[in-house]
Amino acid sequence: SNKVLPPLNICVNTCEYPYVYVDTDANFCVQICNRNYKYTFNEDMTCLSDCNSNNLYEIGDSKQCIRVCNIHSDHPYKYDNKKCVSSCNGSTFPFYSYDKTQCVVSCSSIGGYAYGNTNECVDKCQGTYPFVIKDTDQCVSNCGSLKLVIEDTNEPGVCYNECPITLPFILSYNNQCVSSCTSVSTLYTYINMVNNTCMLSCSKD
Repeated sequence: SNKVLPPLNICVNTCEYPYVYVDTDANFCVQICNRNYKYTFNEDMTCLSDCNSNNLYEIGDSKQCIRVCNIHSDHPYKYDNKKCVSSCNGSTFPFYSYDKTQCVVSCSSIGGYAYGNTNECVDKCQGTYPFVIKDTDQCVSNCGSLKLVIEDTNEPGVCYNECPITLPFILSYNNQCVSSCTSVSTLYTYINMVNNTCMLSCSKD
């Protein structure tokens, strides 16, 4: 449709320099986007009321709209599907998705795991942090005071608060839950019946 081109207010098909933007409300050619249409979409040189309602992302707080966040730019991460940001931080969406394209509220919300104390999500716990805490979906270097359960012999293991009923005994040297004290180790075969711990002898671990 025709646009009004100042200063003579003539009708044109395309806005011309220096009035390069189209105020979509008035169909008027303008130098800068202002009034109620302060957001700029450079792809078709239009002024918009906001980016999100037009299925676009705002680049930071620039009032510049873009179709997708550019992973090679200074603002590569999608934040709450509304903005492209330079980094994931703050309390709302502090984690990086494991494909490093968006900020997420938690790693478990995308089926991933928090890698150690970083704010990066991974799809598998490995390397420095090979174990996963069941309750928090966090990758850790070891289970600490939690109980270690080997659910898959090809995986390091999962950390639980308590051993499952099917694995009621605990190896004293690594807190691993086992079905019996002889099922894994040939050394830790003595049982402390107070806490179901498999021990090296009755006098010491």
